[in-house]
Amino acid sequence: MYTIGTPFLWTIFSLLSIAMIAIEIGLQKKNILVKTPLKCSIFFSLLWLGVVILFTIILWSSINKNIGYDVANIKTLSFFSSYCLEQFLSIDNIIVWFLLFQYFSIPVIYQRKVLIYGLLGAVVFRIIIIFIGNWFLYKYNWILYIFGVIILYTGIKTIFYTHSTVTVLSNNQWISWFYRKFRITNKLEEDNFFLWENKIFFFTPLFLVTILIELSDIIFAIDSVSAILSITIDPFIIITSNLLAIFNLRSIYFLLSYFGKQINIIKYSVGFILIFIGIKILIEHFLYIPEFFYLIVIGVFLSISIVLNIFYVLKKKFFKINKKLS
Repeated sequence: MYTIGTPFLWTIFSLLSIAMIAIEIGLQKKNILVKTPLKCSIFFSLLWLGVVILFTIILWSSINKNIGYDVANIKTLSFFSSYCLEQFLSIDNIIVWFLLFQYFSIPVIYQRKVLIYGLLGAVVFRIIIIFIGNWFLYKYNWILYIFGVIILYTGIKTIFYTHSTVTVLSNNQWISWFYRKFRITNKLEEDNFFLWENKIFFFTPLFLVTILIELSDIIFAIDSVSAILSITIDPFIIITSNLLAIFNLRSIYFLLSYFGKQINIIKYSVGFILIFIGIKILIEHFLYIPEFFYLIVIGVFLSISIVLNIFYVLKKKFFKINKKLS
């Protein structure tokens, strides 16, 4: 299977990722991220974006030098489109994290620990899903149309399926199954995942939330990887764009969590993006849609969702002020 990934590019990607993650973990151990969460979230979101731009430049330069200008443009555009698409589709992950942490009343100081373990698990499972999906697509090209139907269905479901947090989570089969099969404490035990009490082993709600986050990421990864396969089948581009997007996801989560429930508005944009990708896959044999069009579509829907979020928040504050004055 052809790939533009070279030992040099893999090394650069690995070094940048490890350095950034090490910095985040180091700051977390010193509780700096907890003391100034909003500033740190903004800082790391911008820093990760800087890393992505730097890697994009290195990627283009390397391909241009070794293969050629035209290929460098095409592959770099595929990488950046895949990254933007994955980052945008990951909003679903953020919404689920917000709902789980809210439902189980997990304090912010413990949320970061859960998301670090979730990140490590996500890296492993994403790589496995990418290679499995790529292998199936390489062997059976028609399977892309199945991906298209799944993505289209997911997009429609995202827009029209609406339930309250309590209803969704209280009736969740996974949560009920865990409580039936395992001993789980009724309350948190600081940041511990496990507990020995009277010589009996217990799991804590923090461990349960970590497992649920991993399971949700696997489900969302199938959709997002399927979507990216509609842009490129190069494993290097898929893996690097996917992982760089999820590395930045924790910072974006803590940034968007300040909007509270208003982040649910963004899910409608995610739904429309998924519908667009599903239709694109199904009609690709008859109508070619260039990669740069992905960036335009994602940019439009992202801009609309941000404007709606800001408008919603300002409107809510305005009514609160008027209510107090009256």
